[in-house]
Amino acid sequence: MNYHLIEEDAEEANAILADLHREKQLLKRKLWAFELEFYERHGRMADKQDKESVRHIYSDYKDVTNRIRAREGRGGSTVHSCLDCKVFEVEKAEHEHDNIGCSTSKHILQLKAERKALNHIIKSYEIEFQKRHKRRVSSLRDTQPIASKYRRYVVVKKELEELIGKN
Repeated sequence: MNYHLIEEDAEEANAILADLHREKQLLKRKLWAFELEFYERHGRMADKQDKESVRHIYSDYKDVTNRIRAREGRGGSTVHSCLDCKVFEVEKAEHEHDNIGCSTSKHILQLKAERKALNHIIKSYEIEFQKRHKRRVSSLRDTQPIASKYRRYVVVKKELEELIGKN
C-alpha cells in the first residue's frame, strides 16, 4: 500500500485522533446500553433484526473506527476523503490477498468466528451477572464460572492481531 500524507500539524492530528477516540467510546457506550436494556426487557441478546433500530449507530461506529485506523496507519476503508482524515490510500485490487495464503485467510475467518462466539458468551454472562448482583464484573473471582472462555478469548484476539498485523 502507498500512502500520500498531506502535511498536518502534529498537535492538530493528535487532537483530531483524540476526538475520534472519544466519539468511538461514546458510540460504544450507546450500543452497550442498547444491548443491556434489550436484554433486561426481553431476557435474551438482541439479534440482527432487533438491532435495526440502532443500525445508524453501528454505521457511525464503523466509520469512526475506519477513520481512526486510517490516521494510525492501520488501514480501514480503501479511500478516505481529505476532509475526513487528510490521508489518501492507494491500493491495488489484489491487496487483500498480498502475502496471505488461502489457508491463512481461512484460519483468520475461523478465528474471527470463534472470537465473536466467545464475545457473545462473555457478554451474556456479564449481563446476567450484573442483573443478578446489581454491579458489573470487577474481579477474577467474578469471572470464575467462565474463566476458560475469558482466557481463550484473549488468546484468539492476540493470534488474530498477529495474523492481521502481517498483512
